[in-house]
Amino acid sequence: MSGLIADTTYSNEQVAALEAIDEHANATEREYHDNYVLSAWGDSRMYNHFINGESKGYGYAQSNYEDFITSSDPGSWYEQIEGRVGYVVVTDVESDLSAGSTHS
Repeated sequence: MSGLIADTTYSNEQVAALEAIDEHANATEREYHDNYVLSAWGDSRMYNHFINGESKGYGYAQSNYEDFITSSDPGSWYEQIEGRVGYVVVTDVESDLSAGSTHS
């Protein structure tokens, strides 16, 4: 995977996230949907392309990611994404957003 990533313009943080997820998914023998990566809409296809090869659609991330990171009820989201999402990528900016959110 590293050779493919080196030919692109992904940030060091994105590359580190890809490598960590890929390593964990391989070590635990996760397959699609258990290795689906929920991330910001613009990054969803990239992460899922490298991790599980399922990058044709990004509607799930587009429809759910923002509500997920700004939710004040993580328990309900766990129930919703269980069996559908294996990994979640959150940036520092999004982490700050979710920490101060009152969205439900």
